[in-house]
Amino acid sequence: EVVEPKSLSSMDSIYLDQINKDFPGININELKSMCKDTIFSMFKAINAKDSGLVEPCVRKIVESKIADAKEKDAKYSSINIHKVVVSKYENNKGVATIHFGCSFEYYYSEGKKEAKRIQDRAMIDFVYVIDENIVEPSLKLLGLNCPNCGSPLTNTGVKVCSYCKTPIVEFVKRVWTCNGVKFY
Repeated sequence: EVVEPKSLSSMDSIYLDQINKDFPGININELKSMCKDTIFSMFKAINAKDSGLVEPCVRKIVESKIADAKEKDAKYSSINIHKVVVSKYENNKGVATIHFGCSFEYYYSEGKKEAKRIQDRAMIDFVYVIDENIVEPSLKLLGLNCPNCGSPLTNTGVKVCSYCKTPIVEFVKRVWTCNGVKFY
């Protein structure tokens, strides 16, 4: 039985010219590869029941899936990524964001039940802080989290986590950074 992967709305042809204009020399395939790595690392962390294996930006969703996996004695296997596409691009207020759509499949089993093939999609956001000085202090677009406790940081200028008081190293500029994953 051949099952077509879940479809994605590719906007590569619309946004790639603008992305290349704003970021000459960008390697979009490298970012797409980083999207794949993010999905693989999430499933690895879920199976290992260790949210410390993933970046802080996806830790909460992984912790939720780990709790669910523990409750149902669930396992994920044979993760296969079908496609990664640019779904949307935004460049405003000192921050650029590329939203990637990713379609993938895996086998899911609970306890001793036979594994079922599941097809899914996720939206993976990568951000680039262009100019920290023009990013609004109250801007909550960035999903920055404390590396110690995972608490959200409300802006790029924060020096200490308001929850656990861990010193925060300044946000890395001029690097595309994963800002979150949403399954849909």
